[in-house]
Parts: sequence; structure tokens; C-alpha cells
Amino acid sequence: MAFPAGVYAIEHPVEHNGSDYHKQVDACVLEVIRQVDGEMRHKPAHMVYELINVHLSRRLPGIDVEQEALRDAAARIAIGLPPV
Repeated sequence: MAFPAGVYAIEHPVEHNGSDYHKQVDACVLEVIRQVDGEMRHKPAHMVYELINVHLSRRLPGIDVEQEALRDAAARIAIGLPPV
């Protein structure tokens, strides 16, 4: 499923605002979310959310990601819906 660039990536100073940057961050975040979905479906949302954040902090250190979108994905995984 394709999403517009910048769904998960938060706006940064000029050097990080290119569309390629947003696409790469979004692709990485979606990969992590899908991986966590496979591992944590029907688990409590707070656990799913924490696992997503742990994976992202390792794969994207120092990069801010839209937390509300991550919480939504975690809630969807917890109730068994597709995360995105």
C-alpha cells in the first residue's frame, strides 16, 4: 500500500525536508510496523507501541517520528486489524 511521503516523518530543518528523505523514513517505519504486526497481533496496545518504538530507535536513531500515527498503528495491531 502506498502512502504519501511524510506520513510518519516529522518535518526537520531544510537538510532533511526532501521528499526522498520522507519516503525513506516512511518505508522504514512501515517495515517495522509490519514486522511488529507479525509478532504482536492481539497483544496489548501499549506493548505493541513500545516494541515499535524500540525497533525504530534502533533503526532510526535520532529521527523523530509521528507518535500519533504509531499509536494508531499499535491500536490497530492490538485489535487484529491491518496496521495501515
